[in-house]
Amino acid sequence: MIDLRLLVGVIGAVLTAVAVSRVIWWATRRNALWAMGAGVLVTLAMLGLAVLIAWLIVRGTYGS
Repeated sequence: MIDLRLLVGVIGAVLTAVAVSRVIWWATRRNALWAMGAGVLVTLAMLGLAVLIAWLIVRGTYGS
C-alpha cells in the first residue's frame, strides 16, 4: 500500500514543478528584468522550502 505522506509529497513536487515552469515561462516571455526577478523569487522560495523541510525532518527526528 502506498503511504499517504509519500503520495502527498509526490503530488506536491509535481504541482510545484509545473507552477515554477509556468511562472518562468511567463516571465521569459516578457523582458529580461521580469525573467531575472522571477529567477530570484524562485530561488528564495526554494531556499525557504529547503529550510522548512529541514526543520520538519529535525522536528520529526528529535521531537518538538
